[in-house]
Amino acid sequence: MSTGSIVALVVILVVAGLAWLFLKGRKGTQDATVTRPSVAFDSDAVEPAPAVDAAAAAAAPEAVPPRPASPQAMPPSPPMVATPPPRKSAPPVEPPAPESITIIMARPRPPAPVVERVLILEDVDAAEWDAAQPLALSAVQGAAVASAMAATTPGHSGESVLHAVRFEAGSAIRIARGELEAIRVIAAACASSAARKERWLDSAAATALASTALAALAGERWLDALGDEMRDLKASVAALPPKLAAQSDGRLKTLVQDLSRFAREARDNYMSVVGKFAFRERVGEGCERASGLWHDLVASTDAARQQLEGVAMTPRFGEAQIDRCLSLWRELQSQERLLEIAARLLAGMHTLRLALGDAAPAGGVDPLLSASAALRAGLAHDHDLAARLVEREKNAEGDPYVGKAEFAANRAALRKLLDKLAAEAMALAMQRLDAAAATGPLDAGAGAPSRLLVLSPPGEGLGSLRWSSAPQTS
Repeated sequence: MSTGSIVALVVILVVAGLAWLFLKGRKGTQDATVTRPSVAFDSDAVEPAPAVDAAAAAAAPEAVPPRPASPQAMPPSPPMVATPPPRKSAPPVEPPAPESITIIMARPRPPAPVVERVLILEDVDAAEWDAAQPLALSAVQGAAVASAMAATTPGHSGESVLHAVRFEAGSAIRIARGELEAIRVIAAACASSAARKERWLDSAAATALASTALAALAGERWLDALGDEMRDLKASVAALPPKLAAQSDGRLKTLVQDLSRFAREARDNYMSVVGKFAFRERVGEGCERASGLWHDLVASTDAARQQLEGVAMTPRFGEAQIDRCLSLWRELQSQERLLEIAARLLAGMHTLRLALGDAAPAGGVDPLLSASAALRAGLAHDHDLAARLVEREKNAEGDPYVGKAEFAANRAALRKLLDKLAAEAMALAMQRLDAAAATGPLDAGAGAPSRLLVLSPPGEGLGSLRWSSAPQTS
C-alpha cells in the first residue's frame, strides 16, 4: 500500500470519528431539553387554594383560553404538580355549658291573722294614775304605745285620753309573744263578760302594748343591772392569767360573751326577741352550758381541797409539807376564783331567762339553790381546813440541813394566805345566786290580775304607761 493511500485512510477515519462525536453530543442536548427533572414538594408548605364562593363562580362568565398562533409559538406545558389533599381540621371544641342554677323565690310570710277584739279598754280616773308606778319608756317605746292606741281612740286631738287594760295572771307574756291560740282564748273570755259599747284593742295593738310594758318592767327589774354585771364579769375574765383561763378550755370566756350578747339584745330589742322561740331556746341552752361548767369547776375545787386534807393529816409537818401546802393553797384560791365567776355567770343566765318570761324547768333540783349551797359548804370547809393548817404550821419543824431563811419565808407566805380567804368574792356570788333563785318569772302563771294604765297623747306625742298593779312584785 502506498503512502498516499494510508494518509487518505487515516483522514477518513478521523472525519468519521469527529462526525460521530458531533452527532452524539447534539442528541444528548435534545434529550436534556425535552426531559425536565421532577420537583419534590412539601405538602405542609403548599397553601390550600382559597375557597371560591359558589354563587360568584356561577355568575362569572366563562373564560375563553387564547388560541395559539402556531404550534411553534406554544409555550411548554408546566410540570404536573400533585395537589395535596385538604387537611382535616379538628372539630371545634364547644365550651362547657354553664351549670343551670334554679332560683327558688321564698314565699312571702303571710301576715299574722288579726283578732279584732282582744282586750277591753277600761276607764281610769286621775287619782289612780297618780298613785300608779310609772314606767320609764324610751322614745321608740313611747311611739309604739301611741301607735297602738291611735286606732282605738280616734279624734282626741285636744287632750290626752286615759285608759286601763287588765291582764289575767300569766296572760301578759303570752300576748306579748303573739301566741295566737292564747290570744283567741283571752279574747273569748273577755267577750263573754263585755258590753257592746266598750272599746277594744285588737291582737296587733294588744301585742305591741303588752311587749312594751313588759320590756320596761324587765329592764327596770333585771336587764339594766345585768348590763352592769356583764361589764364586771368581762373585766374579771380579762384579768385572769392565761394559764388559769386555759383551765376551763375557753368555755368561761365564751359563756361570758354569749350572756353579754343575749342581755344586750334583750335590752335593746325586747319587743322583738320576746316572741322568738329560737332566741329563748339559745338562752335556755346557755343556762345548761353554765350549769355544766359550774359542776366541772366544783369538782376540780374539791380535788384541790382533798389534796390539802392529805397534807394536813401527815404525821410530820416540816419544810416539805410547808412547801406543798403553800402550792396547793394557791391552786385552791385559783380554782375558787374561776368558781366565783362561774357562779355569777350561772345566776346571770337564769336572770335573763326570767326577764324573758320563762321560769326554771320544773322538777329536779334547782341549779341556783344547789350552787348557793355548794358555795356555802365550800367556804365552811375552807375555814375548817385553814384553822387546822394554821395549827400545823405553828408546830412545824425544819430540817437542820435546809436553809432557815427559805423555810421561814415559806411559813410566812403560808400564814398570809391562810388568813385571807375568798369569803368576800364568794359572798357576792352567793348574793347573785340567792337573788335569782328567789325571784319569780316576769309574768307569773298564778297570782292576781295585773292592771296597766295607758295615757294616749294628743296628735303626734308619745304614749305613757304605768302599772296600777304589776304582774309580779319583786
